[in-house]
Amino acid sequence: IYNENIGLQYNMQTAGIDSYSHKGNRLLQGAPHLSFWREATDNDLVDRNGSRLWQHLNPATLRRNVIATNYRKLDASTVAVDAMIRYTDPQGALLFDVKQSLAVTSAGDVLLDNEIVASGNIQAMPRVGLIMPLSDAFDTVQWMGLDKETYRDRRQSGKMGTYMQAITDMTFPYERNQEAGNRADVRWMAVTRPGEGLFVDMLDTLFNISFNGHLLHVDYRQGAIGSALAGIPIAEEDLITGKTHRFRVHMRAYDPVDYAPQDFRRVLYPEVKSTVLPMPVISKNRERFDAPMLITLNTETPKAELHYTLDGTTPTLSSPLYTKPFTIDASTVVMARAFLKGSTPSFTAMQKYVFDYIVSATFAGNASTPYNFNQETILFNAEKGDVNDLSHGWLGFSGKDMDVTLTLSKAINLQDVEMNFAHVPNAWAFAPVQVLVSVSSDGQNFTAPVAAKIKYDPSSEDMNGTQRVSVRVEMQQSDVRYVRVVARALDKIPSWHKAKGLKPWVLIDEITLNETIK
Repeated sequence: IYNENIGLQYNMQTAGIDSYSHKGNRLLQGAPHLSFWREATDNDLVDRNGSRLWQHLNPATLRRNVIATNYRKLDASTVAVDAMIRYTDPQGALLFDVKQSLAVTSAGDVLLDNEIVASGNIQAMPRVGLIMPLSDAFDTVQWMGLDKETYRDRRQSGKMGTYMQAITDMTFPYERNQEAGNRADVRWMAVTRPGEGLFVDMLDTLFNISFNGHLLHVDYRQGAIGSALAGIPIAEEDLITGKTHRFRVHMRAYDPVDYAPQDFRRVLYPEVKSTVLPMPVISKNRERFDAPMLITLNTETPKAELHYTLDGTTPTLSSPLYTKPFTIDASTVVMARAFLKGSTPSFTAMQKYVFDYIVSATFAGNASTPYNFNQETILFNAEKGDVNDLSHGWLGFSGKDMDVTLTLSKAINLQDVEMNFAHVPNAWAFAPVQVLVSVSSDGQNFTAPVAAKIKYDPSSEDMNGTQRVSVRVEMQQSDVRYVRVVARALDKIPSWHKAKGLKPWVLIDEITLNETIK
């Protein structure tokens, strides 16, 4: 996409900008890309927010999959490109679905619209934004916003104004690599070199900027950093949560002799929406799936047709047309997609519903007071415990192992067993050192126990922080009617703890039996 002043190359296979140049001078040395992760700060290392909530968002392990791209000429002066991108973890679990629309005007304005839908696997993020690898030739940054290093919860000392600084002075060279140099409440910014400038803003909101060398972070949202050393954890409202995030980044190459950066704030820029349809929403009518359940599909596009499947295949126009809510009564993968003539079909929405066949729980030893409420049903009542509030939802065992046998209403083909434990050393609760699962068809003869592959050490001081620990045990067993789960506790609270030598707790909330779905 080019004229006599600007040139932009967009890669349809990678769904990214390969280059952006002004009068033959390259402004970017790599493709701008979305970012959901940050280096852990000292506060994160103390209160474990970094490792507990967003360790799986590290770009080294994130998988980016391009689903589809297309381009279109809107008018004589504007070209648009649409992309659908899906982010997963290394095991293929869905993290984010992203719709991007890129518009380029003849004047050289680049407008990147991002709509991000987070899956249920995302509890919180440290940031939502864009990384822009700038040309090394840029040496100065100018911005309108807060002057000092500021964050969502550290803005009191910042003064609003227009500032200019060397890019190399925007970060502090800490001995250990960590996030630093963020400027909050930014209206606009520009990087310059002799004869060249690149203006950046977000059209609908204030934003954050920070640098890591010549990597520019333009963040729609950046989470708080807290004050763990002073005993003040990050407040719930200062975490980045929520399912959908949408922001528009605007770039404009310019000659500093002809323009000042603030000139570009006086222009009304077009809003170019993606032709990709919004993803359908799948909802259910009950929390615990132990009886027939009603499934409802909805879409933001009234005229769109919704097609769905129940066998794990991607819906097409030949798949069943959704006309009214339907019922499922067994473990099912529901997939739905929106279609409309003249638009690109939506991402495929997917929900896996596992029927809960558990009818009773028999314990080798009873739970301990005060964590023994509803012992008979608490492991399969669909209520997840909160590690920040242990007063309900948790079943606890003090100084002893948890040993429970679950009885099912019918025999199933068992794929795996999932469970969650509270690791809260301040409350003397430690994740188990070992988890064993064995199964039976008659309640008398059980298979040899299968041990979970545990990658943590609950006795280590490195785990001295509140977190939910998830454990999964692969089984692949048929004709399963009984499941025995044993969670072995630490012998005693470790020596680094103030209660060293005393009895630790094992706290568990739910046990999920994942049936093999054919």
